[in-house]
Amino acid sequence: MRIDRSTPVSPVTNDAPVQPQVAQSSRPSGADVVQLSAAGTAAAQGARPADPARIASLKAAVADGSYKPDLDKLAANIVAEDK
Repeated sequence: MRIDRSTPVSPVTNDAPVQPQVAQSSRPSGADVVQLSAAGTAAAQGARPADPARIASLKAAVADGSYKPDLDKLAANIVAEDK
């Protein structure tokens, strides 16, 4: 494909200001509502609480390069999530 520079082309412009469209909601402004699905609720109930000491030790191990993930276990979990 060849660009023909002999024919001038003006840029596309729109001189009219555009006002953003804002959808009106029946809920009060600033109020966010989150609803979990049945699967999300079940997963949240079965989750164990975060252990700050374990998180700190994992972060340190990743930072110094000593953390070695079990790649077979990781792959098995990825495949299990896809089913």
